[in-house]
Amino acid sequence: MTIAGVLLPTSMGTGDAWTNDDAHELQRLLNKKSTGTLTDQDKRDLNALLDKADRLGAPVPGQLPIKTQWGWTDTQVWKRLVSLVGQGGTNETLLNKVPTKEEAVRLIIGSGGRVDRIEGPHEAPNPHRYNHINYTTQSGKKGTVKIQDL
Repeated sequence: MTIAGVLLPTSMGTGDAWTNDDAHELQRLLNKKSTGTLTDQDKRDLNALLDKADRLGAPVPGQLPIKTQWGWTDTQVWKRLVSLVGQGGTNETLLNKVPTKEEAVRLIIGSGGRVDRIEGPHEAPNPHRYNHINYTTQSGKKGTVKIQDL
């Protein structure tokens, strides 16, 4: 199996294998961790998956670059986006594009910020009449990123 261009081991002779389901579950749990919503069972599951990934030599999301609508996460463009998000304030577009929820969370965490809430549109007079993430920057400044969907 290949993920992000990396061939993953499929078996270690013990019947243990790294599957697409494992990769998706690991990403789901890492997303929950980044938003601070892990339950105790989620924490146990996350640790078990990280142990399995380590044992099988599988890459962990966040350690390898991934493809986004702006290109790869290890490029100068991505680093510029991380810097923009790290400044806080309202970001309705980032370099003329609206990020997905996953891209926005990755940018916020990458900038050292903390996701506070992921919300749908509000009614007037609130200016956030679109799906968005409220966050706090590393320096404590509040920020909002418009996202494509919840």
